[in-house]
Amino acid sequence: MSKLLKPLYSWYAKLFSPKVIVPIFLALVAITSRFWQLGKIPAGITWDEAALGYVGRMLVTTFHDEHLNFLPTTLISFGDYKSPLAFYITGVFTYLLDINPFATRLPFVLFGLLSIGLAGYLTWLLWKNVWYSWLATWLVITMPWHFMHSRAGFEVGMTLTWYYLIFIGWLGWRNNLFNRNHLLSKTTKWLDIIKQALWPSLIVIGSIASLYTYHAAKVVIPLTWLAITGYEISQNKSKWLQKSILKQVLLTALISLGLSLPLIYDLFFGLGLERAAQTTIFGQLGWLATGLTIIKNLAAHLSLEFLLWGQTNNLRHITPEFGVFLLGHLLLFWLGITYALAKLINLLARQRRQTLWIKLKDWFRLKSDNQSSISPWFWLIILLITLLPSAVGNQSPHANRAMLAILPTVVLMIVGVAQLRRETSQQVFALVVGGCLLILALQFGDWWRYYFGRYQQQASTDWLVGYESAVKLAYQARQEGKRVKLTDHYGQPFIFYAFYNHLPIEYYRQFRLDNLDLGSIKITDLNHFQLLIAAPEEKLPIPATSEILGSNNQPAFYVYEVE
Repeated sequence: MSKLLKPLYSWYAKLFSPKVIVPIFLALVAITSRFWQLGKIPAGITWDEAALGYVGRMLVTTFHDEHLNFLPTTLISFGDYKSPLAFYITGVFTYLLDINPFATRLPFVLFGLLSIGLAGYLTWLLWKNVWYSWLATWLVITMPWHFMHSRAGFEVGMTLTWYYLIFIGWLGWRNNLFNRNHLLSKTTKWLDIIKQALWPSLIVIGSIASLYTYHAAKVVIPLTWLAITGYEISQNKSKWLQKSILKQVLLTALISLGLSLPLIYDLFFGLGLERAAQTTIFGQLGWLATGLTIIKNLAAHLSLEFLLWGQTNNLRHITPEFGVFLLGHLLLFWLGITYALAKLINLLARQRRQTLWIKLKDWFRLKSDNQSSISPWFWLIILLITLLPSAVGNQSPHANRAMLAILPTVVLMIVGVAQLRRETSQQVFALVVGGCLLILALQFGDWWRYYFGRYQQQASTDWLVGYESAVKLAYQARQEGKRVKLTDHYGQPFIFYAFYNHLPIEYYRQFRLDNLDLGSIKITDLNHFQLLIAAPEEKLPIPATSEILGSNNQPAFYVYEVE
């Protein structure tokens, strides 16, 4: 009997081992949380999402935008001057699945799920510890910052995935270069050649795709390249100066530069800098005031108001009851950033033997060992780089522009966990990390209920709930031959009309339709239109025929029918 049960037990033990159960659990939570009611929640869509879905389909079917520009590198998009790649990718999905909120958001969810997996893989490359990798994955899954930006059409969500590819390519490349075994069989040599091409290819793909997806990458990517280059020179100068390695580095840089040429041309001779002129503080203040403002804005992104308490003026990017982190994230981030600062102090102390630095090092009780393949202070530099686009913006802190900071913050969290494991007993480590994980699990459950409940009511206006009903009503009235006036109070009504009513491209490019007028509602419009769809702030002196409610059960539009 025991001989029969032994194989069965062995099979059972393998099937229900942590190496099987944990990844399945993480995958199920990630997929379920990101796909749940995707086409319905958030309850409305923004004009950016409408443009991504509608204009994106226009681009992949006609290769021209609404202004008849051929494969543009910058899309005007109502004066927002958007980067193009997210439009092309989204257009493929709306072409295959039709124009609707689900199809528009689907590529962003898929990229969000990919970035979750890449976060775990990057952690594996740094520590070669599967538990740390799973922890990093869980941290990203449960992070409100990532959750909100991976369920809707935010270009920065795609950019985060590309950004992960840069670091994965770098780490894989350096591991391959510095640990090469030259006594290889012919078959293995071919695999080695493929690896040599794979890792720099990921760097090129991640860098170029980032630049063509989101404007903030135009600041982050060059500075990231400089940071990586500076780090390698300081740590492995003799190895990187080898002729064979230097050739690969230069080839990678030249390929990246070549693929960036259309973007560079657009920056200097096209519309590439128009968005920066609208959204940054440069040119508004003196150089000293500008510098102080940037420092102040950087500090604002590390404040409890931003990280934990959710103080914001834009409910599309962050909620009013939760910050970008949950409490468990914040505790681990504090551990990691404290240790990274201590390592930086240790580095400065070795270079400048001053009493102050030594005292600070002693105060941090810093140990000299480090199990990660990259020094922790490097991730502080990357954190500052990724926060910079938001810090120089005219709205700060800004969760959307700063979203690339998810990468260094999660790495720093694992840095804190790894250091805690080395400096404390097993019992203390289990208590602290287990407590953080328990807090995360409980808070994420609370966050889940909140996001699909109260938040949808609180953010009804920000997500423009009611626009779908309004533009469909306008379409139906036009089909009946009525003259219609639709308010532009919420911004860009024409793209919503085109998106929800599947307006033919040739009509959209005319930027006008017969019997449809767009603009602010006035009393005199009662003499010219048979149907008026107005915002509550534009209430007319006659009784409204009906109301279009938002998800907060408050009127989003008033409908007036005139005989």
